[in-house]
Amino acid sequence: ITHAKSMSGRGVLVSDGANFTMYGGAIVGNIVETAGAGVSVAASASFSMYGGEITANVLSAEGSAGGGIWSAGTVVIGGNAQILRNSALRGDGGSGGGIWSSGTLTLTGSAAVRDNTIRDNTSRTGAAFGGGIYSAGTLTIEESAAVTDNSLNNSGANGGGVYAASGSVALRDNAKITSNSILN
Repeated sequence: ITHAKSMSGRGVLVSDGANFTMYGGAIVGNIVETAGAGVSVAASASFSMYGGEITANVLSAEGSAGGGIWSAGTVVIGGNAQILRNSALRGDGGSGGGIWSSGTLTLTGSAAVRDNTIRDNTSRTGAAFGGGIYSAGTLTIEESAAVTDNSLNNSGANGGGVYAASGSVALRDNAKITSNSILN
């Protein structure tokens, strides 16, 4: 799912009461200013992904959240699904280069959140949070899921891989949070 060249907009919007399940394919190259360039999930909605990828989606405004996925609802990323190379290009106050969640987020199977970035803090005054994942809800990373090679390039940056603002985080089984970075 990709927007036409020179157009901008979210790839998928999952509204309250809706459920969206993805078994393969790609959500790629979508551009929005503030939240959920690839997928946006409302509070009473759910998004499940068991294969495919959400990649190369871009947030273009300061204070933006969730380059790949923005969610206030329930998200399950499993199987061999990949959230990769999503970005917030104006990182002043940005959060969740790959995923921003205030609901319930579960990474399971061999799912990966990798190579997501928050960069180009133009004012150098706004902090950035969670290069891979920003969580203000319930985050579970289990089985062989991985959050790896994500980065923040901002002054005041916090959580190259995962930033837990509130709620809870559980890391289980062979799950990994590894090789993430903060570059000021």
